[in-house]
Amino acid sequence: MRVIKQRWPALLLAAVLAVLAVCLPGCGGGDSGTKSDQNNTAGTDPGTDSGTTPGTDAGPIAEHAMNPDGAGGTLTYDGKRYRTVVINGKTWMAENLNIAPSSGGSWCYGGNEANCDRHGRLYDWETAKAVCPSGSGWRLPDRADWNGLLSTAGGAAGAKLKSANGWNNREDGSSGGGTDALGFSALPGGIRDPGGNFYFTGQFGRWWTATAENNLGFAYSQGMGYIDDEVEERSSGDRSGFSVRCVK
Repeated sequence: MRVIKQRWPALLLAAVLAVLAVCLPGCGGGDSGTKSDQNNTAGTDPGTDSGTTPGTDAGPIAEHAMNPDGAGGTLTYDGKRYRTVVINGKTWMAENLNIAPSSGGSWCYGGNEANCDRHGRLYDWETAKAVCPSGSGWRLPDRADWNGLLSTAGGAAGAKLKSANGWNNREDGSSGGGTDALGFSALPGGIRDPGGNFYFTGQFGRWWTATAENNLGFAYSQGMGYIDDEVEERSSGDRSGFSVRCVK
């Protein structure tokens, strides 16, 4: 399993991430998410695409540095409009998904709807697999999709994937955001542990992949933080709440 070096100074962060990595689906009895019919998708809107495919293949920086200014394509899904960006031939959502499915586990950070508006919703893994628009090719990205994205970004991938704004400052006063050179605009939506506790909004974001590690309730996820510009892959308990990006 690939794990990119992490340098988190806070013991709390390390402890919580360890819980998310090892916690089995049965732990955290305080989980408030509804687990019934988790294969149900969010509404019936299959998603519609508009706008044009940005740029020609002139390298990742020149081709994809349009989304911070709102250019590029869009996806309209369940009444909400999301920016999209084409990176290496795949179209990614350039915002965190904010769809409340009729069933499954999804939450606004801290139970505050304003956080959903700002950073999107947090989803457990089963819900994340079903929440992207159906019928138009959109899906939850798997490990291969993420590996391709990171390969395109190259070294210090987090700097090129993180949004320029919305991240906490580092201890030296510098911005914890990135250059957003690829137009991916990763936002720090925080995480929810299987027991229903929320952590790290403004500091950290983690995104589900569609790839299970095993049959014991673990799946792979990708994380970015304000402390450095790395991207970390980790295996996490599938009842954890993370952000979602869709791809096609």
